[in-house]
Amino acid sequence: DVSLNSKLFVSGDVSMDSILMVAGDVSLNSKLFVAEDVSFNKDLAIGGNVVIRGNLSVYQQEDTTIINTTVNTYRIVDTLDISVNGNLVVSNDVSLNSKLFVSGDVSMDSILVVSGDVSLNSKLFVSGDVSMDSILIVAGDVSLNSKLFVSGDVSMDSILVVAGDVSLNSKLFVSGDVSMDSILMVAGDVSLNSKLFVS
Repeated sequence: DVSLNSKLFVSGDVSMDSILMVAGDVSLNSKLFVAEDVSFNKDLAIGGNVVIRGNLSVYQQEDTTIINTTVNTYRIVDTLDISVNGNLVVSNDVSLNSKLFVSGDVSMDSILVVSGDVSLNSKLFVSGDVSMDSILIVAGDVSLNSKLFVSGDVSMDSILVVAGDVSLNSKLFVSGDVSMDSILMVAGDVSLNSKLFVS
C-alpha cells in the first residue's frame, strides 16, 4: 500500500487498470467525460440544468413515485395523472383509447370529422349555415322561430295543420277532393271550366 499524508499533484494523465475507490467526497473543478455507461446505485442530485441528447427512459416500480420532468420550460408532473400548465403542441396524430372530457370550451380551426354517431345531451348552437348531404330525421317536434325556405318540393305523408292564415302567391293545384267545414270566401271572380254540382 501507498499512504500519502498530503496532496498528490500529477501533471500528466493518470491511468488505472482497476477500480478507483474514494472514501470521501470527490470534487472536480472542470468537466467529467465518461466513454462508457455510468451506473449509480443511489440518488443523483443535480443543482443545475440537465441536457439529454438522446432518449430518456424512466422505469418506476411504485405507483406513488412522482416523476418531475421539464420539457421546453413546461413541467410535467406524473403520478398516473398528467398536468400541463402551458400549451400542448403535437405535430402528429393523437390517439385516445378511452373518453375525452373537456371542462371548458373547445375551439377547432378546421373540419371536425366523426366516423361514428354523435350524441348531444343538450342544445346545439350553430352561428353559421348548416349543410346536410343526406336525410334529416327528427323524432320529436321541430320549432322554427322564423321563416322556412324550401327550394324544392315538399312532401308530407300526413295532415298539415296551420294555426294561422295561409298565403299563396301563386296557384293552388289539388289532385283530389277538397273539403271545407266552413264558409268559402272569394274576393275576386270565380271561373269554373266545367260543371258545378251542389247537393
